[in-house]
Amino acid sequence: MLDKVDVKSVKEQYGVLASYKNGPRLWALDWIEVEMGKELDFGGMKALWVNWLDMKGISTKPGEAAYKNITVGRHTRVGFDKGKQVFILDDPAGNAWAMKSFSLITHPDQKFEEAGTLGNRLKLPPGWKFRAPVLEQDLILAPDKDGIAHITQDDIGNTYDRVGGPYSNYKP
Repeated sequence: MLDKVDVKSVKEQYGVLASYKNGPRLWALDWIEVEMGKELDFGGMKALWVNWLDMKGISTKPGEAAYKNITVGRHTRVGFDKGKQVFILDDPAGNAWAMKSFSLITHPDQKFEEAGTLGNRLKLPPGWKFRAPVLEQDLILAPDKDGIAHITQDDIGNTYDRVGGPYSNYKP
């Protein structure tokens, strides 16, 4: 269905500055609670609004958002169950980022079973690290009290949410 969506037509139909496909993807989460908005039609594919992205300075080309702090507005909580292996990026400032989705856009060969060794495939910038711990307790990610969350992507398009502080119940 996504292949049939014409991004130029979507841009014109909704009068937006840009339109791009952000998928297909696979979830790395165990659960999600989503506040959804109005249903829209994208060339026959119906979808519900779930968040907004601040795209200032962010390209829609695959890989160009890699390792950048992107602000999103949403009222969504996501979680990983105790005992689950999670995939974490640590940035040079000491922030941890938990992977919530695998991108199949440029790397359709990705498999959950191989994600623990993803660090060998990534081109991490200086000071960034990848790790794959097993959770000792449930991990819950949420936006701050104003509905703001921070995400980043790695260089193959996998998406991560910031962990710690007001964004999660703890930092693994």
